[in-house]
Amino acid sequence: MSALAVGILLGLAAAAVFEVSYLLLTIEARSVSVAPRPNASFLARLVHRRRWVEAMALNGLAFALEIAALERASLLVIQPLLAVGLVLLVLLARAYLHEPVGGRQIAGAVLVAAGVTVVIVGAPSGTSRLHFDAASALVVLVLVAILGFPQLTDRGSDWRLVAAAAAGDTLVALGSNAVAAAWPDDVPVVIVSVAAVAIFGLTSTTSESAALQRLPAFRVGPIVSAAQITLPVLLVALLAHNRFSSAPLGGLLLAGGVAIVGIGAWLLSRHHTLPGERPRLQR
Repeated sequence: MSALAVGILLGLAAAAVFEVSYLLLTIEARSVSVAPRPNASFLARLVHRRRWVEAMALNGLAFALEIAALERASLLVIQPLLAVGLVLLVLLARAYLHEPVGGRQIAGAVLVAAGVTVVIVGAPSGTSRLHFDAASALVVLVLVAILGFPQLTDRGSDWRLVAAAAAGDTLVALGSNAVAAAWPDDVPVVIVSVAAVAIFGLTSTTSESAALQRLPAFRVGPIVSAAQITLPVLLVALLAHNRFSSAPLGGLLLAGGVAIVGIGAWLLSRHHTLPGERPRLQR
């Protein structure tokens, strides 16, 4: 079997494991009382749930499968396979979580998956290393504020939790970028970046678990996944001062991908009154 074929199989396996992990994460998040805030106390309750820990372990396995797939096939091959998992998540939400998934939701997930793929294909070539300057520092501060907002207050829309999870995952991606750029020449930066990735990752997961207590998984999962891929690509392209002339079609393909993601996310975020849209919550 060729390396490409093995890579495709590994990519499909990663997509399936990612979504099974998300399904377990959702079930366990809804099995505990609703958290007013996604704080350390809420995280501690989740950690004591065996299947929640198993879901996190499966997520780690899926990540390992993704890395193995990328060693054998291009990102342009593997990313569409992972994006297909978003459609699988919507179908699992209907089959196992009994969420009211209809044609609009499936269309939204398909658009998000397609848009994410176009974003990857349309990203400019060249350096992917960020420079520490005023612009990048401001972006990080804004993302940290969005991530930390639900920790400070339980006021506002439930979507603040989705925004926090998306911001946290974006910070994880940027922190990982910093690790890759600094290793092995600047060990102190690597240590600080790894610590930041751990903190942002845990906070993001806690916020997303709290969001899943309040909103359907078919809405939360694809939107957070789209943000954690699209935002880092855009931020790296802009903050690393990449030339968009090096991007396919001069950046038009990237812009089109972002637009497609936005339309899909809009469809998924639209409120509707189908019975049972909100998960049953234990108070």
